[in-house]
Amino acid sequence: MTKNMKLSDWENYASDLGGEIITEMDAVTWADRYWLVLPEIDGQQNEECELSTDDYGDTHYVYEGLDTYRERILKKLASKHPDCLHIHSDIKNLAPLSALKALLDAGYSDTSYGNDETPSYYKEMADQNGEVFDRYIFLYDDVVKMFGKRVSDVIKFNVTAGYGEPDGHVGIFDTIEEAIKGGES
Repeated sequence: MTKNMKLSDWENYASDLGGEIITEMDAVTWADRYWLVLPEIDGQQNEECELSTDDYGDTHYVYEGLDTYRERILKKLASKHPDCLHIHSDIKNLAPLSALKALLDAGYSDTSYGNDETPSYYKEMADQNGEVFDRYIFLYDDVVKMFGKRVSDVIKFNVTAGYGEPDGHVGIFDTIEEAIKGGES
């Protein structure tokens, strides 16, 4: 996976994930070098990865570092149900890293099933009476239903109550923050 973004995009991206961009000057070439540094996941410090510029100096590329970070977040989300890790990996790889990190930080776990259409994440919650129920967030990719062909890389978040719960469908949200907030209200 290669991301082509302007430095300001990378700074916003790093900020969303709780990381930062570090700038250092190369002592030999006097050129600035940029490093994406992300926070640790599950006690493992993420390695820094260098953002390299193209010939024009305005687009920055990063290799491998984000794939490693994504894999670690996905493994942590699947720690309760490790067999779910590779189910619907195509859609999980489309999901923004910040969305996956937000699910992890909010206490959701991967519970994707092969017979479902999309990846699913759940969290046990309790109502005002202390009754425990599950809240699910499904990650939907943008496909034409009749043909199953992906038309964009947009991911939406569908929130539902646990199976058999009377309130059932909570809503479909454009951002993970809205989905988590909607699922916990």
